[in-house]
Amino acid sequence: MATRRRTTTRRTTTRRRTTRSRTTYRRRRPKLATTLGSAVALALIAGFMKLTLWWRVGLVAVVIALAVAWFLWSRRGDIYDEYQADRAENADDAESGQQ
Repeated sequence: MATRRRTTTRRTTTRRRTTRSRTTYRRRRPKLATTLGSAVALALIAGFMKLTLWWRVGLVAVVIALAVAWFLWSRRGDIYDEYQADRAENADDAESGQQ
């Protein structure tokens, strides 16, 4: 009869280190950068609310225009490549239609 060998697990005496995930970790006290950021944001919002309606609309329009311009500028290479691919495809279609 075959003997069955038991495997034993050895307990280690060293303590396991647990790491906290970044999503559950919360500081007890806000740091200086967080406090300054909140103060600047509060000042900007207060200043924005003191503006007239037309200045607010104009400022929002300028911010949106700058965001769209930055987005298009940062992806200009991809846009150019897509444009060239479309031009080449249309040229191939035109050549095959003429022949």
